[in-house]
Amino acid sequence: YRQLVETIRPQSDRVRIVAGETYDALAAADAAIVKCGTATLETGVLGTPMVNVYRAGWFNYAIMRPLISSEYFSLVNLVAKEHLAVELIQTQFTAKRAADELAKLLDPAVNKKKREELRRAMARLGSMDSSRLAAEAVLRVADPAANGAS
Repeated sequence: YRQLVETIRPQSDRVRIVAGETYDALAAADAAIVKCGTATLETGVLGTPMVNVYRAGWFNYAIMRPLISSEYFSLVNLVAKEHLAVELIQTQFTAKRAADELAKLLDPAVNKKKREELRRAMARLGSMDSSRLAAEAVLRVADPAANGAS
């Protein structure tokens, strides 16, 4: 982490490290470096261009990699069905490479294009009111009388 921060900071005076305010920070960020997992999808929903990173223990990676058939590691790329976000996996993930990829996303034209691509891809998820839709589905099952059933 420290090496990554020290590699990024000299490239831009706009870099700020924030803790404990994830969604606010991501929504306000020009770009982000995000560990592969649900966080990539959350960052995509917020519309923030990102570099996705992941490094597992070499033994676990050696055993698990042959079992993974998808060409994408991050959820945002899986949903988009394309490489919207650069994925730096295992030995590709270095502080220098992450900083270089992040710097590309800070270019205003690239940033605008990535935000539009994310908006289109995240629209595939459908309504963002999933909590309300889930509650309504539970109520329909729990109370059939409310739906006209006897």
